[in-house]
Amino acid sequence: MSLPSQPNIVDHLVFLTTDLARTKQRFLDAGFSVRRGGVHADGRTENELVIFADGTYIELIAFISDEHRRGHWWGTKQPGWIDWACLGVKENETGIEEFYESPKQGGRVLDSGESVKWRVSFPHPCYPRGSIPFYCGDITPRHLRVPVVGIDEHPNGAVGVQGCNLLCTQSALPAATLVYSSILRQEPRHSDSDSAEFSLDTPSQLPHALPATLTLRTPRSADEEQAVLAANGECLYQVVVHGSRGAMVINSDNQVTTLA
Repeated sequence: MSLPSQPNIVDHLVFLTTDLARTKQRFLDAGFSVRRGGVHADGRTENELVIFADGTYIELIAFISDEHRRGHWWGTKQPGWIDWACLGVKENETGIEEFYESPKQGGRVLDSGESVKWRVSFPHPCYPRGSIPFYCGDITPRHLRVPVVGIDEHPNGAVGVQGCNLLCTQSALPAATLVYSSILRQEPRHSDSDSAEFSLDTPSQLPHALPATLTLRTPRSADEEQAVLAANGECLYQVVVHGSRGAMVINSDNQVTTLA
């Protein structure tokens, strides 16, 4: 049975680090501009933002101290890509309670002292964090959380998110594909025994830009197999950004590779 297609807008991708200043510098060295985010409302984490002209962004996040990890939904995560979010909240959809808890409020305090507020839909605990997206919908104007930037924001020419690659085991791929079809309310635009692809929109549509691609795929190396085992399920492994100088792949080890 065909599922009704509806927009799924990628909001941001979360990169955890134990040294925010060092990770920020590595992104700067790779030609990205990095903007200060602030401290989250619970006082446990702080972030820096790599914002793109298509309205998406990379969140570089760190715990204020090791003590603040305890009991946090990302407290047991290792550095690298750990999670990602779509725009909006998940509620009042038939069957969505199978995947998501009721929305709750979150926020962040800017260095200016201004408070930014949003609502988030987090997955049920039976889904490891990062295996499916969480959803983030703004209460205060979105431009306070994600300042609008131009196409010349980044010296390396990056303008937006082209794709997100998630890894899962061969045996888990069919079930993961069905889960994503249910959450995104769309069938994969392509699928085979090793991968499945879904389309994602971005908050701002740039001229001539194609939809972003979410790819679920099986590991292709020992390192990728280890990443899946460490995550105990599907995990965000690579993010591809595009720009005037071509596409760039950002891995969980913060290595940036330019594609020809």
